[in-house]
Amino acid sequence: MNLAILGATGGTGQELTKQALALGHTVKVLVRSPDKVTTRHDRLEVVKTDLLSESASALAEKLGGSEVVLSALGVANLGITHFYSDTAKQLVAAAQQAHIKRLMIVSSVGADPADHEPWWYLWFVRRLLVNYYVDMARMEQFVMDTADLDWIIVRPSYLTNGEKTGVYRVTPRYAPVGGIRISRADLADFMLKQLEEDTYVRRTPAVAY
Repeated sequence: MNLAILGATGGTGQELTKQALALGHTVKVLVRSPDKVTTRHDRLEVVKTDLLSESASALAEKLGGSEVVLSALGVANLGITHFYSDTAKQLVAAAQQAHIKRLMIVSSVGADPADHEPWWYLWFVRRLLVNYYVDMARMEQFVMDTADLDWIIVRPSYLTNGEKTGVYRVTPRYAPVGGIRISRADLADFMLKQLEEDTYVRRTPAVAY
């Protein structure tokens, strides 16, 4: 399958790229800094892209030939941000113009927390990362309101750099009870398993151990 991956220089994006190539997929990574992509493969194409400064039509041209778009984009600034919602708008518009049907976007369980979350998560982590979660919620709503895409919004718990185990829990909306973490490798494993599965199309699966 021909895949386009955004956020490929981040931890999750690197795992998506590595695992997708290992599974035999052809991968196009759209990154701001191509020199930061250290993976080399004959089925890997690196495309320089400044997502927020390009038009949707220019981005659509770069996505051309892809069957699925996977976004693991993130931002490191704890201040007020519109990064997630702004990039989602660009991706949706570009995917529509490029006639790409399936779009997978990484969000967080923090964008829609359940009452059973640990107290320290609700009172500390959510307060610390409140600006992320507010904008992730905007991003999610925008994608959900898109009628002509087979979107999947993936909500991981706290991400770690642990190994891929292939063993994790998936729930339809909120984090699994007691599930407070998952490795980026296992998050990538879950996402790649959804390439041709319809179980979570137009849904918000949460993943955790």
